[in-house]
Amino acid sequence: MSASATQTPVQDSGRVRLSLEFAGVILPIAKDEHGRDIVPLKPISDVFGLDWEKQRIKVNNGISRRLGTCTHLMVGGGQGREMTCIRLDRVAAYLNTINPEKVRAVGNEVGADFLERKQEEWDDLIHAYEMRSGMFATQAQREASARSRKVRDLLAVAKEKRNTQDQADRRVLGGLMKGLAADLGVPYQEELDA
Repeated sequence: MSASATQTPVQDSGRVRLSLEFAGVILPIAKDEHGRDIVPLKPISDVFGLDWEKQRIKVNNGISRRLGTCTHLMVGGGQGREMTCIRLDRVAAYLNTINPEKVRAVGNEVGADFLERKQEEWDDLIHAYEMRSGMFATQAQREASARSRKVRDLLAVAKEKRNTQDQADRRVLGGLMKGLAADLGVPYQEELDA
């Protein structure tokens, strides 16, 4: 199972329409009312052999807000059809709600194995993130992360100051640098006016 983005020409309008190949199924990508990319959910559900009606109910009643669920008129092959869609950037979240054992129970071993590998990968990534800077990070890790942000901020202000010719702006940026340097516990010498 793989996913890749492809561009497909729309024959009747001369425009280019994006679609996503997911496990051999081409999913059209549309925009929701907020301009976010969305894809129809039924074909994804069908790939895993899941009961569409149960999935539709789960998505509309349980996790609709999380997935950005909406109904959208999807056009393809000269026809339009109202479809339940989710945000493209939430497909992984939807897949994470599927029990691989239910997929295996309908005889889709490949799909079940794919889900298990992806869910384990996502769990490992979330754990690594939380250990590094999230709720499970040690105080020392959080402090190191905060210090790194302050160093990046100081360097960004220094670069901006070097590129600024206006003396008033340079003084303001110098004041910011002095404050950031003090937060970091490093010495800072203000620019001497010529």
